[in-house]
Amino acid sequence: MASRLWSSPGGGTRPKEKKLDDWEKCRNWLKAVTPTSAKVPSLNEITTEYELHQYLKDGTELCRVIGLVTSKQVLVGITYRTNSISNLEEKNIKLFISYVEKELNISNIFGSQREQVFRKFENFYKVLEGVSKISKQLEKNINVPGFDGVKKGQSVSYEAEDEDEINVVYEKLYGDNETFDQIYVEYINCKDPTDLHEAINEMAEVNKSFIKRVLQNLKTNFVEKNTNSLLNKNFFPSLKIDELLLLHEDIDKEFEAMKISYIKVGSIFEKFRDRFLIYCSVSSKLETMQQFLADQMANNIDIRESISELEKSATKSMVAKDDRNVYRIKELIGMIPQHIMRYPMMLAQIQGYAEKEGQKEIVKETRKSWFIMNNLMKHIERYIQDYDYIESMANLKNEMKDVPVANLHSFGVLSFEVDEVEMKLVADENYRNFQLMCFDRYIVASELYTEEHFEGLTLLGNSKVTHKRIKRFFKYFKMKEFHEIRRADTKTYITLHLKSFDGIDMDNHKSIILKFPLKKEKQAKILHDHFEELRMKADQNIDTGTPHDGHECELYRKEVIENTAEVEHQKCTDCGEYLLGKLQTGIKCFTCNGIFHEECFKSDKEEVYDEHLDDPEDIFIIPVDAITDYDMGTVSKAVAEDLLADRQMGTFLLRYSQRTSNYIISRKLHGNDPGERTNRNRVVHHVINEEEVHGTKYYWMEYGQGQTSILDLVEHHRKSHRLYIPINNSESEDTTQITLEMVGSNEPEHEELIPVTR
Repeated sequence: MASRLWSSPGGGTRPKEKKLDDWEKCRNWLKAVTPTSAKVPSLNEITTEYELHQYLKDGTELCRVIGLVTSKQVLVGITYRTNSISNLEEKNIKLFISYVEKELNISNIFGSQREQVFRKFENFYKVLEGVSKISKQLEKNINVPGFDGVKKGQSVSYEAEDEDEINVVYEKLYGDNETFDQIYVEYINCKDPTDLHEAINEMAEVNKSFIKRVLQNLKTNFVEKNTNSLLNKNFFPSLKIDELLLLHEDIDKEFEAMKISYIKVGSIFEKFRDRFLIYCSVSSKLETMQQFLADQMANNIDIRESISELEKSATKSMVAKDDRNVYRIKELIGMIPQHIMRYPMMLAQIQGYAEKEGQKEIVKETRKSWFIMNNLMKHIERYIQDYDYIESMANLKNEMKDVPVANLHSFGVLSFEVDEVEMKLVADENYRNFQLMCFDRYIVASELYTEEHFEGLTLLGNSKVTHKRIKRFFKYFKMKEFHEIRRADTKTYITLHLKSFDGIDMDNHKSIILKFPLKKEKQAKILHDHFEELRMKADQNIDTGTPHDGHECELYRKEVIENTAEVEHQKCTDCGEYLLGKLQTGIKCFTCNGIFHEECFKSDKEEVYDEHLDDPEDIFIIPVDAITDYDMGTVSKAVAEDLLADRQMGTFLLRYSQRTSNYIISRKLHGNDPGERTNRNRVVHHVINEEEVHGTKYYWMEYGQGQTSILDLVEHHRKSHRLYIPINNSESEDTTQITLEMVGSNEPEHEELIPVTR
């Protein structure tokens, strides 16, 4: 059948509009009714059905949207930090379903799967169908067209975990966030350098631009001008703008000096390493801040108007406007963590160009700084992950009753969870329903039961009762105390026996049995394998490398607590790098009185000697004891050449030109100078430039090679400028002082000097 074409006013035709898939209709409707969101990726960035499934899976946006389209208020009770923990995600879905049933009178919005509808991607069509029903019912009230019901066949087939399998948590918690990267690159005006000089300058200019366009922008146009008390109390303090400004203004001073002395690239990042830790605090709270802002702008008209006025004022206040100006606060704060992430990349560029230009010392110093910043990036990234994990564990604890510990994350890393399983202690007679949280070294069991709540009477006088699933903390078990895990099959069910022994007898109060129907054989097998893996890891002794053989040691765990007198981010005693994250782990060695990365502790490192291979050029270099070995005062160019005339090639002196107010190095060319083997009497003169940066004077003959003293400058250039023999050295000829007295020290009016370019 031929496609139908529409006639245009000009007599031509236009193509038939592309028919949207059901998930695209749903996405477009959500975009139309969602004014603000902190979700990453945003609806505008979603291009596949699976991405939309992942966007809605934790229930936060469903709860936000249903509240906004019905009451113009985000629902109370949303758990934002779910971190792929099914209990927390499904709590949000239950909140959504309950609200839809109560306020819109739509039953079974997601069918029989209810809050578990997201467990299989193949059931996502039921979510689309449910949202379609809501859109059609509300289209007249909100003046946004709804979209038609969906077809099951349109959902693409994706591999997904079976609902009877376990939910692996920590391995899938986090993904990369590159949402603000492109905005940052364009706004800060990042460029691609073409040589070492440009790479050094690029890093300094990027820091200046970040100070002006982001930090000063936020401080001047938002923090200082804001009059809303809620933002002053709960939002802006988390940005730590004043501390960030002070940090980067101090870095700016060092970068200005680095432009003259490239070698400082090594010491700068060592100096500021601990101060960069402020990014742990700011970056870890960024998601919460973005969500707070999105919800407040949706719910609170005062906040919405305050932010709007601040953004408008910021637009007007910028004296020099250009196409790169950004005044949306969401984008500005999103660029803060982007900035710290740029340093390893910029350092890698500097190192690459230094290698091309043969600057070995700069390569060495830059590589040192790269390792510092790369470790810092890993530390900040893990810190953010741990912060989210701690928040989600706190939310999970709030869903449980009678928890005897202060926090659940004290059990370690949650490896996986089992939503519901029949279990009993060996000492008990009957199986009961439990939920299991399986950490790296513990199993935490919570008993599941149902509570009835009387909600009043119906119109007919009958009792209205609701049922709520309750989780009550039961007991925790140490994985290392399970000595055997065994599976047993019968004709009707499967059991897993986790046995703990006291001597040769089984401890019936520490041993447990899990029971599964035959149809859950897959779950039983997976659980058996996971339990066995955890047990083996917990039972392992600490591996030690040769340097720690026989040492007394234990596992080290520590949470970095903010806002205390001492915020200690532990470094490894061996490599000096940070133990990663907010929940730091490693090995504590009592014998060495140190704390180590596990990898460093168990490695068989041999003592590394800095083997320095002799450079053939070293034989020409006569050591310098003091600057007087070559300082000849205010002698003229002509006098300097006379003094060097009878000297060995490579002899040099320092003089001061009163006419130009410059120090000058005069040296007799050496056979190692290109093209100078036949010209043995030529003398060249190198001007020493001076430049003061923030109170420190630098001396340089080549830009980027600056030193803070002439003595250091000469030592730095002994090989590059072939300054082999200081003229007044004791090994030099005895006639030096006599010649100086004979020729005097008057300067000519003009000198020919080797020009120095900057």
